Amino acid sequence: AAFGQSFNVDLNVSAGTGAGVPTASFPGAAGQSRFWNGISTSNNAVTNLADLFGASSGVTFTRDVVGTWASADDAGIGLGTGMSHLLEDYQFLPVAGTMTYTFGNLQPGTYAVYTYAKRPGATTQSKVAVTGSVSSEQAVGGTVVNGSLLPGTTHSIHIVTLASTGSIEIKVSGVSSTAPGATCGGIQLRKLPASQQRIRFYVDGGLAAGYEDGASWLTAFRDLQTPLKQSALTGGDWCEIWCAEHTYTPAATDRSISFQIPSGLRLFGGFAGDESSTEDRGDPWSHPTVLSGNVGATNSSLDNSYHVVRASGASASTLVDGFSIVSGRADQAGGQNTGGGALINLSSLQFRKCRFRNNYSVFYGAGVFADAGSPSFVNCEFYGNWAENASGGAIYQKFGGPLRIAGTRFVQNQAGDEGGAVMLFNAAGTVAGSFFTGNVSDFGGGGAIRCGGGDGFDVTISDCTLYYNRSLQSKGGGVYVSYGADANIHNSILWANLDNSAGIFHEQQAVGEVDDESFVDYAFTTVHGLHQDPKFVDADGADNQPGTPDDNCRLQAISPCIDFGANAFIPADVLDVDGDGDTAEAYPVDLDGRPRRIQVLAVDDLGEGDAPLVDRGCYERVTDCIADFDGSGFVDIEDFNIFVGVFEAGELLADVDASGFVDLDDYDTFVNAFELGC
Repeated sequence: AAFGQSFNVDLNVSAGTGAGVPTASFPGAAGQSRFWNGISTSNNAVTNLADLFGASSGVTFTRDVVGTWASADDAGIGLGTGMSHLLEDYQFLPVAGTMTYTFGNLQPGTYAVYTYAKRPGATTQSKVAVTGSVSSEQAVGGTVVNGSLLPGTTHSIHIVTLASTGSIEIKVSGVSSTAPGATCGGIQLRKLPASQQRIRFYVDGGLAAGYEDGASWLTAFRDLQTPLKQSALTGGDWCEIWCAEHTYTPAATDRSISFQIPSGLRLFGGFAGDESSTEDRGDPWSHPTVLSGNVGATNSSLDNSYHVVRASGASASTLVDGFSIVSGRADQAGGQNTGGGALINLSSLQFRKCRFRNNYSVFYGAGVFADAGSPSFVNCEFYGNWAENASGGAIYQKFGGPLRIAGTRFVQNQAGDEGGAVMLFNAAGTVAGSFFTGNVSDFGGGGAIRCGGGDGFDVTISDCTLYYNRSLQSKGGGVYVSYGADANIHNSILWANLDNSAGIFHEQQAVGEVDDESFVDYAFTTVHGLHQDPKFVDADGADNQPGTPDDNCRLQAISPCIDFGANAFIPADVLDVDGDGDTAEAYPVDLDGRPRRIQVLAVDDLGEGDAPLVDRGCYERVTDCIADFDGSGFVDIEDFNIFVGVFEAGELLADVDASGFVDLDDYDTFVNAFELGC
């Protein structure tokens, strides 16, 4: 149905050296090759169009009779009989006015309209508007480079939706009273299928210079700014951008320019450059796609971008997925001193599988500064971000909220004042399944998290591990709340978090409270000084330095935190951390992406709820050895006896081959593993 309602139209196919219709193999910027309808002066004002197969469609095309038909000869801009025939013959209005083109008798649906100017020149522009479109009026014109079809230079893109059978009207006019002329070389009308209601742009900065139109990996844009600017004009809700592995900078030298994310856009990185779906992409961090503020001199950070990424008024449907956002430097006054990695205002966009690394700000939110809105961060990482003189080394949320974080690592972020990793100011927040280590607040509270402002601006921390975070004041090495803000900390571990008070571990070093208006609920949470050692696998890692990236705070088989949480405190998976589309289920995975609740038979169930019980902290205790059936860390006769018992009872615990059935294959699989001893 979409194919039958998509059309290619070329104007003035019979005039001058630019005569002729583009070849059927020429796809144009819409990426739809096949049949082109040729419209000339010999045609009636109303023409019956053929579809992309050349078959009669019942759709009409009405051209305005004003203006003249003209052509030019500039083979240097063209691609054989494709682009040159599309752009070098055109309809022209030399005086102030408007040319109108109408597609009639169209089926209901959403259409993308690609409108082409004549052979562009440096001073030749036209304005294009589509009646009823959600897209902005757009100027088209400029010098063609490498024979490319670039939006804003050769064509505009508009989105319009028809609720019932009807028409689409395109208006082309001059850009100003001093440049009144208008041209139109042709139009492509593309009906968007219900399965893909977005225009997709491809970007690959690693391609050699050459033809580009953004319609495929082979003809991808080299500069990410090109589709970002067009998406803002077209409407972010109707666009998505796929970026191949490369390091992209917002500008060459201008520090004030950022990657501006329009509301509703879906922006994906981490592609190799040959995928046909986001599922083909796999782990986006295997193909690093970097948004870098390292503009200007490559050997200096002092001239880096003030903000690598910016967003204003971005809705919750806006997505940035699979990027490293690095080397922003917000070091100037006048609003340029916060949000080195990302500066977002009144926005609730989601960052997913993104790494914020080595961003700097003089004041707030070196990694991200969020003013109002309710942004979210899923399966992300914040490392080495530094807010030198203020708060929120990784994230500063001011007003609005809730700030929502899930499955995210915060390592070695630092704030000159409060909230070494996260600062919530008059804003609520939720943090689930996340890990904090090595974060530092210099002169304020909350080495990892600071929450303050007033009653109701609370923070809920669930299934998290906070290890060796520090406050250089006596205000909570882990979490600090005050002025009526409360902390609800459930199914978590706060261990070895320090402040500058007495050299012993105790509750006040883990969580600080400065007045009677705030309180902390530690339900099913292990706190240093109050509870047993959680027995991490290797807390200070291979480098024997706590608070560094190799800290391994997974649980040993002897950890008292195993099966010691409360299932009722597992939060809902509102951010869909496992990407299965189910946001009503209980939080389903640990920080390694393994199941959140795993029964360990060797451990008594001391938590609360029906088995299996959740462990405390961000990691669930698992064993990769099938024969270690009780999860004790050893393979012995106890494992054999327990397996035989559940196998004879037909319990699904004996389904060791994960087939969904308990049968002899499970018995053979277990016995083979037991004999090998894992």
